[in-house]
Amino acid sequence: MAGVGKKQSFLTEEKRFLKTCIILSDSAHKKEIKTWQKRLEKIKDLLMEIKENKNSNQGPTLKCIQSVLNKHKIVRQAFHGGHFIGNHSHKYLVKKVYKEITKEIITTVGSNTQLDCVISKAFQLESKFNNINDNFRAVHLAISHAHPVSEKQIEEAQRAIEKYMLMYRQVFPTYVTPKHHILERHCVAWLKRCGFGMGFHGEQGGEMLHSTVAKIERGSLGLRQESKKLACVLETSLLQTAPELTHLLPQGFLRDSTKELSRDSYGFLEIPRDSLRIPPKSFRWIPRDSSGFLVIPRDFEKNKHRSFTHRIIAH
Repeated sequence: MAGVGKKQSFLTEEKRFLKTCIILSDSAHKKEIKTWQKRLEKIKDLLMEIKENKNSNQGPTLKCIQSVLNKHKIVRQAFHGGHFIGNHSHKYLVKKVYKEITKEIITTVGSNTQLDCVISKAFQLESKFNNINDNFRAVHLAISHAHPVSEKQIEEAQRAIEKYMLMYRQVFPTYVTPKHHILERHCVAWLKRCGFGMGFHGEQGGEMLHSTVAKIERGSLGLRQESKKLACVLETSLLQTAPELTHLLPQGFLRDSTKELSRDSYGFLEIPRDSLRIPPKSFRWIPRDSSGFLVIPRDFEKNKHRSFTHRIIAH
């Protein structure tokens, strides 16, 4: 780094000298002026390259970290300050990935210096960040899912959060991010109130929902009308979200969803009240009694010889 600084200083002085020569020269030195101008342009390019390399901070240690991230297809987002987001965070929180990064740091430091104090510092960083990542991984596994959580699981999540925050404060005693405050002060209360993990409410959950809807949408490309495509996506998503509705369909229906069903062979579906969520728009919901509902299609009379549920579960 010191060599780069000396080179930059030398080029800056040469640039200043050439500018002075060009300004003070007369028309009798046209050939020399052209040579100086070419050299000046080259110096400007070299100085810009040095500046860009300084800004990128691409030292040997960072290069080795980046090579491991590229190997596992983990991308740091420039518009998020170089942090991991979405599924890239999930990829990073695999134990062999972050331990490979810390091991590569030790290897790189050992190949670039023989100073015991620097090598010792690299081993300290390995131990420190492996512990932080281990503790945060436990927190991530405890809360970043979409399954129901029991009281025991909530207590385990609380212990994992407390252990992680204790370790974090030992390493960074003067700085706690707003997200850490939310994790420490509000996460457990949210789990107790909702009874589910936070998977659907984080960025990864949003990306998963987006991916799921996109897959369903690709399966509805055969439908011409946009309204029918939208109905197909919403109704299929409903049955995937509430699989108890799928189990109430006639036996064998899912295996042959293209089979035409008549009124005589099909009849009505009786669905318990406690299994109802948001009904599909293509259904008309008729209350039967306090314990259940009868379900018939809105356009059943118009399309007697078509399977009204074909577009719901064919995909």
